[in-house]
Amino acid sequence: MGYPLSDEQVAPDGVGHLASFEGYGSIYWYPVIGAWPVPQRILALWQTAGYETGALGYPIALPKNLTSGPGFTKQQFQNGMAVLGNDGNAMIAVGGE
Repeated sequence: MGYPLSDEQVAPDGVGHLASFEGYGSIYWYPVIGAWPVPQRILALWQTAGYETGALGYPIALPKNLTSGPGFTKQQFQNGMAVLGNDGNAMIAVGGE
């Protein structure tokens, strides 16, 4: 993940915590859900949805890199999923998979 770029910070919702790392992205923690890494590519997409205070909520699983077909990275969140293709196409699905 590289060196940390920040100390642990309280997230804008006042409950969760996060820390950023060089060359990777960030780790987000929320009670009951635990801590999950969010890679830079997904982090940028999640930003468009308002991070943890937006419709997706917090990450709840490890990101998955799928290389079949055009290839893409996806990550599950409390209320949906963020998907980013290797070709740059992106999708945020709220309310299920």
